[in-house]
Amino acid sequence: MPIDFTFSEEQEQFRKTAREFLRKEIEPKIQYYNDAEEWPEELLKKYAAQGYMGVPFPKKYGGMGYGELEYDILMEEVGKIDPSFSTTVGAHCGLASQSLYMFGNEEQRLKYLVPLAKGEKLCAFALTEPEAGSDVPAIKTSAVKEGNHYVLNGSKQFISNGDMAGVVIVFASTDPDLGSKGLSAFIVEKDTPGFSPGKLEEKMGIKGSHTSELFFEDCEVPEENLLGQEGRGYPVALTALDAARASLSSGAVGATERAFECVVEHVRGIPPDELMQRESLLFELADMAMQIKAARYFCYHVGAQVGEYIEMIANHVKVDRSFRDRMSRNAAMVKVFATEVGALVLNRAIDIVGMDGYMENHLLGRGFNDGVIGEIYEGTNDINRLVVGMDIVARGVGEE
Repeated sequence: MPIDFTFSEEQEQFRKTAREFLRKEIEPKIQYYNDAEEWPEELLKKYAAQGYMGVPFPKKYGGMGYGELEYDILMEEVGKIDPSFSTTVGAHCGLASQSLYMFGNEEQRLKYLVPLAKGEKLCAFALTEPEAGSDVPAIKTSAVKEGNHYVLNGSKQFISNGDMAGVVIVFASTDPDLGSKGLSAFIVEKDTPGFSPGKLEEKMGIKGSHTSELFFEDCEVPEENLLGQEGRGYPVALTALDAARASLSSGAVGATERAFECVVEHVRGIPPDELMQRESLLFELADMAMQIKAARYFCYHVGAQVGEYIEMIANHVKVDRSFRDRMSRNAAMVKVFATEVGALVLNRAIDIVGMDGYMENHLLGRGFNDGVIGEIYEGTNDINRLVVGMDIVARGVGEE
């Protein structure tokens, strides 16, 4: 019996509408914002007006009432337009706001998730520090309970949307002696005294997005802004990253598909008689097409799992350990596979197209610089391989 990966009529219409909007309203100005390294405020307002900042969230929380698959569809189409824009809206929705939806209580969702889903405010996910990237338990930012509030001190680094976010999900240590079991997550508003953004990072790619430092100096956060339970920040962070990897992968696949389209258009300019004599080139096109198709199917397979996983957590349904482990393994696998297929295709695409594709203002040249980040953020690919390898040793080759 074949497995059906067919999208519903409603999902296909959602994709068509999103694609038309992105091509008409967003893409024409993307090169300008990347060249100027300027915050795309005008484009984000247009994007939010379509409801796209809250695609996977229930309508009662300001969202569109869709699910993870529709969000993955959107991110695939956004990835075709620009990885910088994909980074900005993905960090906001698929990572930071999703954390609020999964782990926030009803009061927190109504107060914070509603304006975030409507695009009235932007959200950021502040986990990484100068000495704590992949090694999350090494976080030094502290949170000390004093009366009815916590006092945060420390810094964060490489935070997407950090300087522009109205709401930031911040991870800090409430008990350094407990390591990962002493981490907690907090909802911090932009104007909280003692909280300030630092310098913007000068990146080689995704220049149309902002990545900044964050500083906390005796920053008082009310106790009701604790996200989840004290000492349970580590599971919040890992679960959020697992959930976000499907949509990140969909964005990577979208960017790869667009690069492949450039290659195909270039090859179509070669006379047929000459093309038949260059079978190695045709073999390369076939290999790239197969890898992209495999990555795309994998993304939506994991996306379906992620959607179920998110809803279980958000609705306080107990998640079976075997399902949680399977979800984490597959999310790590698809993130590595999709981003590395993208790197391979972009490398070969520039080789085939030649110097034109190497130029920064060419989609391939910009894509080459942008694409590298996919292998680094939301868990480096080596860290994700570690997750996969440890799970294989523990549970075997199969997923059961």
